Amino acid sequence: RLFRKYSEGISYRGSPASMHQLRHSFGSERAGVIDALALRQLMGHRSLRTTLRYAEVNPAAAHEAFRRYEADRQRE
Repeated sequence: RLFRKYSEGISYRGSPASMHQLRHSFGSERAGVIDALALRQLMGHRSLRTTLRYAEVNPAAAHEAFRRYEADRQRE
């Protein structure tokens, strides 16, 4: 109900915004930024494989993950 209330008047490519589009946007923006298992839980997927469909290799995110790994490793 809340989604319908707040999405009234919002359209995407000429069609009213849908819950699926919102969920897809949420997953796409966060894939590679937060842990895949946490994202699976947040999106309500049963299978991690379903969640991983959203995960594309983002060069900037990969570089940042490597930088954090190296920084953590040097602290040990």
